Amino acid sequence: MLPNESENRETIRNRFSGNFAISATLTDELVRFLDDLREMDIRFSDTVKAFVLGTLARETRRYRAIVAVCELGLTESADALVRTMYEGVLSLKYVFDLKISVADQSVELQNVLKNLPSPGEVEIQDFRVGLYRAMAASSYLCLMKEYGETDPEAEQNFLNVQASIPPAWQEVQRKRRSYSGLNIKQLAEYCGMATYHNRIYPQHCHISHANDAMSFVKRTGDGNAWVQLATDIQEVGRVLYLASEIAFWIVDAIEKGLRCEANMDELYKEHKDLANNA
Repeated sequence: MLPNESENRETIRNRFSGNFAISATLTDELVRFLDDLREMDIRFSDTVKAFVLGTLARETRRYRAIVAVCELGLTESADALVRTMYEGVLSLKYVFDLKISVADQSVELQNVLKNLPSPGEVEIQDFRVGLYRAMAASSYLCLMKEYGETDPEAEQNFLNVQASIPPAWQEVQRKRRSYSGLNIKQLAEYCGMATYHNRIYPQHCHISHANDAMSFVKRTGDGNAWVQLATDIQEVGRVLYLASEIAFWIVDAIEKGLRCEANMDELYKEHKDLANNA
C-alpha cells in the first residue's frame, strides 16, 4: 500500500461524498442505458448499433475505473482514462455527423475537409463505422508487425473491412493515420469540442505519454529530493466531475445520434448543481 493510503481513502470518500454519490448513480444509469439500447429497435444497421453498444460498454468500464482510482487519490492515472473517454465522445460524434456549422469552422478545417474524398452514395453512419473499424484493424496489425507477430484472423478481418472502403479513403488512412482523415485537434473542432480540447487535452496527453516524471520529485528546504508517493487528495473532485461530465457527453451523443432518450436529465442537473455549490 502507498503511504497513508487507508487514512486518505476515508478522507477522500468523506470530502467528496457528493461526487461519489453521483458517480455511483451515473454508473448504474449507464448500465441501464446499455441494456435499454440492446433491446431497442434503431433506424441504423446492426454494424452501427454494435459500434454504439461497444463504445458505451467500453466507456462505462473506463468511467468505473476512474471512480475506483480516484478513491485511492491516484488522479494522474484517472486523468489518462479521462483522455480516452473524451476520444470516445469524438468517435460517436463523428459517426453520427454531430458537427458544427460550416460558418463556425476555421479556414484550416474547411480546407482539410474540402480535400477529403467523397464517401459516395452510402449511409454516412455505416461508412464512418467502416472507417473506424478499418483504422482499428490496421493499427493492431501494425503493432503485431512491429513485434514480429502474426495474426491470420486479424489480417483477414482487416482485409474484409478495408474492402468496404473506397481506395481513395484507404489512401487517406494510410497517409494520415487517422480514421477520419482529420488529426485529433481538427476532429475536436469538427465535433464542436474545440474549447475543451484546447484547454484540457494537452494536459491529459502529457500525463498519458509518461512525460511528467519530474512532477513527482520536489526539493525540500534543505535541498534534498522529496518524492511524491502519497495520494493526491486535492485533485479528486476535479477529475471525478470531469469524468462524469464526459460520461454525460457520451450519453448525449448517443441520444442525438439514435434519436432516443436516456432519461438522465435530473441526474445531470444534480451533477451541475454539485459544481455550482462547490
